[in-house]
Amino acid sequence: MLSGIASLGMGVPFALYGGFLGDGFGDAAVLGLPALAVFAGSLLITVVAVVLSRDLRRLPRGRVYLHMALVLPVFFLVVPGYVYGMTYVPMLLNGHSFNDVVDLNEQAYDFHSNCKPPGCAHGYSSTWLEWPIIKRPIYFYVDGGGTAKIYSMGNPVVWWLGIPALVFVALQGLKLRMRLNSDTGNMRVSGGLSLSNWPLLFVVVSYLALWLPWATQPRTLFLYHYLPALIFLILALGYCVHRLWHQGEQWGRTAAVAIMVLAGVTFLYFYPHWTALDVSQTLDESYYWFKSWR
Repeated sequence: MLSGIASLGMGVPFALYGGFLGDGFGDAAVLGLPALAVFAGSLLITVVAVVLSRDLRRLPRGRVYLHMALVLPVFFLVVPGYVYGMTYVPMLLNGHSFNDVVDLNEQAYDFHSNCKPPGCAHGYSSTWLEWPIIKRPIYFYVDGGGTAKIYSMGNPVVWWLGIPALVFVALQGLKLRMRLNSDTGNMRVSGGLSLSNWPLLFVVVSYLALWLPWATQPRTLFLYHYLPALIFLILALGYCVHRLWHQGEQWGRTAAVAIMVLAGVTFLYFYPHWTALDVSQTLDESYYWFKSWR
């Protein structure tokens, strides 16, 4: 739980700063004093979240701070740096030097900084608002006959149902309740925070932190930029299916099974379209539910 609070305090402000206050990849200022200010502010948010939490007040204060002191550097500095560095080990073992690794990262940074319309326009690009509804998938491969394709798009059942699922998880995480007084017509809204609900808020805030910063990105964007945020959308949908199954009513279990079956059937239906299996012309034409999917 403390790890979740730490991530909200440290990771989210960095993500939001990089997308909203910085100018995407093109702003080197994010590496200077503003970034240090955001880092200090995020640490302050973490400490405040711990101090104000009623549940954590029951724990020894020293134990809480020691746990956070270990979580922050290990899980937000050491582990990400280690994982990223290990991806270059095969490259180094095949005769490349560390300077080649540095040059490759510089080239990647330059590419993302300069890939902007109109010079870097692309027919299969899409905006951040279009990703959740799968408005514009991407062709990766088309064979000579035209019926075997690798088409990068999501499972519509998972993607579309994930949106209301995320809203439900947010309401549950904030414990929002609305009561209408039939006599006066007044609406009363109440809510609250507790340690037991931090995992739900972690899912929602992580999704927003990985999706919303793309709103200010000047570079050409594609559907696959949505994939990191999609992970948390799937977690939200999974939570809702779990709630439906365990809510004690037969209709809930029926709805949970229906969602799982529908997602599975849709996966099997689109599988040839995603994996370049040769299909009939009729089946191929059935995949284009909207004009923007062609």
